[in-house]
Amino acid sequence: MALVQEPPIDIDVDGLAVRLVVDHPEGAARLREAFRPHLSDQPGEFGFVVEAPADGQRLFRLVDRSGIALARSKDPYHVLASAAGHVASLLAVPEDGAVRLRARAIANGDGKASLLAPPIGMSPPIIERRLDKCGYAILDHTTLVVNPGLQICPTTTLGPFTDPGPAHRSHWDAPLDLSRVLVPAGTALETSPALVASMLAGAMLGSRTDVFAVASAIGERCPLLAVDTMVRGSLYSVLG
Repeated sequence: MALVQEPPIDIDVDGLAVRLVVDHPEGAARLREAFRPHLSDQPGEFGFVVEAPADGQRLFRLVDRSGIALARSKDPYHVLASAAGHVASLLAVPEDGAVRLRARAIANGDGKASLLAPPIGMSPPIIERRLDKCGYAILDHTTLVVNPGLQICPTTTLGPFTDPGPAHRSHWDAPLDLSRVLVPAGTALETSPALVASMLAGAMLGSRTDVFAVASAIGERCPLLAVDTMVRGSLYSVLG
């Protein structure tokens, strides 16, 4: 990773500081200005880093605290837009009855969204051009706001960069219908909607009543689609 010279951006999220490190001077300055009302004086826990190409690489990358690449592009402004979307998602205020769900998801052009159960979308990482060819895009949100009607609520990005490039969506203007859950093949999740609901409930923030209602609805109403994570390209074949 290239040496980061820009000072980190610490953002207040419900009283906790989250750190965004951006190895792009102009991008760092513009993101800092966009999130100025939410800046924290306290050093934040590492959240995200925008890495510039190094060691012969050609891609800018957005990486989370676990080292997972959330976005990759030759265009730094695409990656900066993805970063803005992820940070803005942490600041979203859920409507009554809705919960925050920490999960990765993809959506197609018809407004249908699919949740990705780990490790789908993480290992191996998503190849943007192949996902785009299937007509899907990654939702660039660390947390999704899901209401009892199983809709992923519309959001806006607070950042100045609104175009995350092909196969990414950093914001959307209308609710997305949560239609299915992609689960790893050969695991207990493949045949147990109740286990999937329990796993997702553990990744939700909200009142106990709201979490139970949304998680139960997902288990009852969302079909499960198995993806063999051991077979290269299985995700794209399933989406096909």
